[in-house]
Amino acid sequence: DDDDDDDDEEEKENEWFNIFALHQNRDFGRGSKNCVHESMIPEWMDLVVWGHEHECNITPTESSVGTFRITQPGSSIATSLTEGESLTKHVGILDIRGSQFRLLPVPIMCVRSFALGHLCLKDSGLDNEDLRIDENMAEVLGEQVRKLIESARDNSRLMKNVRANETYNDHNGGNNDVDVDVDVDGGDDKAITKISKFHIEKPERVLVRLKVEHSGFSTIHNQRFGCQFVNEVANPSDILLFHRKRSTTTSSSSSSSKHKKNKNANTNDNQSQ
Repeated sequence: DDDDDDDDEEEKENEWFNIFALHQNRDFGRGSKNCVHESMIPEWMDLVVWGHEHECNITPTESSVGTFRITQPGSSIATSLTEGESLTKHVGILDIRGSQFRLLPVPIMCVRSFALGHLCLKDSGLDNEDLRIDENMAEVLGEQVRKLIESARDNSRLMKNVRANETYNDHNGGNNDVDVDVDVDGGDDKAITKISKFHIEKPERVLVRLKVEHSGFSTIHNQRFGCQFVNEVANPSDILLFHRKRSTTTSSSSSSSKHKKNKNANTNDNQSQ
């Protein structure tokens, strides 16, 4: 009888599919108190939908504890202009059959295109002793930003073509095997916008972010630099993100000086005794 009761309880447990949704920091080196660790989540969960994080990792991955899977949809638009947000945004369609499931990724088409780039000023051929260094730097950075703008617009055109095909198929009997060659830069784009429920206002104004490693160089005024791209990007006042390369020698020298101070303190204590 006890064995039968255990079997019944196991069957009842298998009738449920357990989903846990939370909106907290994940453990990405933030420290033990600034995030939720996967080990804190009950092992009997089947799927965890992890919110709050901006990067889209829609495909379920196995947890560190190995008893459940995690999907991270990410933000629906680019909000923090980081590297992870330059990837295509997705939502997912979840299909559950008993204790088994599958998650079908669906790309979000109504997202303003975003491109991110990197530049090290030491490798750009600039001379920091030049009296016209600010002008030369603005010229080099401007060229890199224009490349990012063109890259973002190319991606936007590609997404428009995909969206146009889907819109055409939805309004023609759902035949998804038909590919439509749409002039997205011409009048066809206006027709797509009329049928579509949502559209991006001024889609030609893309999002760009250029991370500039400026060790040995000064910076230039971000807002003044962005004035030349006012009609081309959606974020003209914060296109550039300046940063310096972290020096390993500085950290090692500081740690050695601390060691010397501690050693001297211990010596003084021994002498006083």
